[in-house]
This record gives sequence, C-alpha cells and structure tokens, in this order.
Amino acid sequence: MSATKALDLLVEQTKEVLEKAAIVLANSRKNEQQAREHLKLLESYRADYAKERQRLMRIGMSPMTFNHYRGFLDMLDAGIFQATQTLKQQVETVDKNQTNWRDQHVKLNSFETLIERRARSAQVIANRVEQRQSDEMSAQMRLRQGSRNDSFTPGF
Repeated sequence: MSATKALDLLVEQTKEVLEKAAIVLANSRKNEQQAREHLKLLESYRADYAKERQRLMRIGMSPMTFNHYRGFLDMLDAGIFQATQTLKQQVETVDKNQTNWRDQHVKLNSFETLIERRARSAQVIANRVEQRQSDEMSAQMRLRQGSRNDSFTPGF
C-alpha cells in the first residue's frame, strides 16, 4: 500500500471516529442539559414546599403536618444532592467527550495537512521536471538552429 493510500485510509478512519465522537458529545450535552433541568425542577419544588411550610407555620400547623413537610423536604434534599452529583458527572463526561472530539479534529487536520503538503511537493517536483524538459527542448532547438546556420553558406 502506498503512503498516499495509507494516509487516505487514516483520514477516512479518523473522519468516522470524529463523526462518532461528535454524536457522543451531542448526546452527553443533551444528558447534561436534562440533568440541569431535573436539578432546577427539584430545587423549585423544594423552594415551593419550604415556602408553603413557612406559611403554614405562621398560621399554625399540626405537628403531624409539620413532620410530613419536613420528611418531604428531606427527601427533596436527598434528591437534590443526587441530582447535583449526577450533574457533576455529566459535566465531566461532556468535558471528556469535548476533549476527545477536539483531539480527533486535530488528528484529522494533521492528516489532511500532510496530504496537502505531499500534493504540493509532488506538484513542485512535476513543475521542475517540466521546466527541465522545456529547457532541454529549447537547448536542442538552439543547437539545431545553430547547426543549420553554420551549414548554410551562400553560393557565390
């Protein structure tokens, strides 16, 4: 396999890996957003229930009702803690996937740059060969013209 074909194969493989990395990154961002929304929802519920408990405490509530509110708020606090941990994990996953996608992008750019450099180098070599051939043809034509001029003698 020639070096150019090997490089082309690497480019194709890297493009596939880059595409997969982009999909994984998009999914992890979606999961992160869902985790954020879930946490926000739990915090909103907690704030509403805490506010309602305060309102009921001002007007008077039974100890049993107070315990129910406290128990529910404790469950919400545990849920908020878990949702916060999940969000942290999702943020780390997004960062890791972003880094992977960026690394694959850099790798692809490197391979494409190598291909471009090889193509330019081949073009420079081809141009030199063409120039050399042109120079040789010109030199041969001058030699022929010079030999024709030398062999031509007017007949006096």
